[in-house]
Amino acid sequence: HRVNDEKDALLAELRRQTREDPLTRLLNRRALDDELERECTRAARHGRPLTLALLDLDDFKQINDRHSHATGDRALVVIANCLSAARRASDVLARLGGEEFVLLLPETSAPQALQICERIRASIANQRWATLSIRPLTVSIGIVQLREGEGAAEFIRRADRAMYVAKQRGKNRIEVEPPST
Repeated sequence: HRVNDEKDALLAELRRQTREDPLTRLLNRRALDDELERECTRAARHGRPLTLALLDLDDFKQINDRHSHATGDRALVVIANCLSAARRASDVLARLGGEEFVLLLPETSAPQALQICERIRASIANQRWATLSIRPLTVSIGIVQLREGEGAAEFIRRADRAMYVAKQRGKNRIEVEPPST
């Protein structure tokens, strides 16, 4: 029994490591892809809204360049904690990579997601960044709602484009892609 318990524990740890970002303890890209496919399928099957928010820290490279990658890593953990505190139990939160995060919001329309993301944006901007001896961090967010027949890859691409519009329009803001006509 002990050997089986050890084997089960090792398998559980391996599964966790393959799905979790080691720095932030959020889901990683691999796990996000699985969750995204599942939620897109569920939303399409039940005709329910699904919204994706792509969040990118503004000018984050400067933190790593001016202060160190260790400071940048600590800042990413603070961001992950802010996001975790703001998400609902049904939401999927993942680190896409670098300083990009994804918040997948089932049963949520784009206008509802905007309210959630505005709280997140303000929370990040109002953090006590002086404890890390860095300038205040801000985030640009792109929000899109799943379209009928759309796959996960295009869903993320649209959110990425909306996020870049937020960057182009001045950063520390949210852009919601208008519904398709």
